[in-house]
Amino acid sequence: RSVGGATESHWWVTLAFANSRLGVVVRGTGVEQAAHCDLSVYATSDGGASWSVPVLVTRRASCNAGGSTDEMAITTDGHWFLATPQGLFQGQVNRTGSELVQVTHLDRSTPTETICSVAAFGRAVWLTLADSCGLRSPSILLYSGNDGATWTHRTAPLGFVVDSASTFATPPDSLAATGPGSLWLIGSATANGRFVVARTTDAGRTWLSSTPPCK
Repeated sequence: RSVGGATESHWWVTLAFANSRLGVVVRGTGVEQAAHCDLSVYATSDGGASWSVPVLVTRRASCNAGGSTDEMAITTDGHWFLATPQGLFQGQVNRTGSELVQVTHLDRSTPTETICSVAAFGRAVWLTLADSCGLRSPSILLYSGNDGATWTHRTAPLGFVVDSASTFATPPDSLAATGPGSLWLIGSATANGRFVVARTTDAGRTWLSSTPPCK
C-alpha cells in the first residue's frame, strides 16, 4: 500500500512465549523512516495453529522499534507486557484491547525513566527502567508477583564503578527469568572492561554476581 508516495511495509517486532502453546507476537506497520508506526499484538493459545484478531496497541511507536525479545513478556495465565518509550502496554490473551501504564504509575519516585526491558515467569514480571536505555545508563528494577497488578521497587545489584578517568554505569542490560522469584541479568562493561552477571532467587532481595571469562 502506498502512503504519501511511499510504500507501507510490515515487519515482526518482537515475541514472547510462556510455554509451547501460549504466546504473543508484535507486528509493525508503517513507512520506512517515518516518525510514527503502528504496533499490533497477535496472540495464540494453541502453539500457533491459530491466532487472535490483532490488538492495535499504539500508532505512535518509532518505526525503528523492536528487534529484541527483552521488549515483551507473557505470564503463564496469559497476561502480556510490551515495553515501549511511551510506557508499558499490557493485555491478556483471548481478551480484546490493551492498557497503557505510564512509568509514573509503576514507580512514582522516577517519573522521567523509560522502560527498557521486561521478563516474566509464572505470574512474576520484571522491568528495568532507565533514563536512557542501553549500556552505561543507571537503571531501576521493578518486580511484580501478581501479573503486574502491583509493583515493588528492587535494588539492582549492578551499580557504578569509578576509576581515575571516568565513571561507568553498569545497569541490567538484559533479563532472563527462570522462576517465580529467580532472575538473571547482565550488566554493561565496567571500568576494567568486563561484564557482570547477577542472579537472584528471592525476587531481588539478595543477589549473587560473577564475571564471565570475557576477553
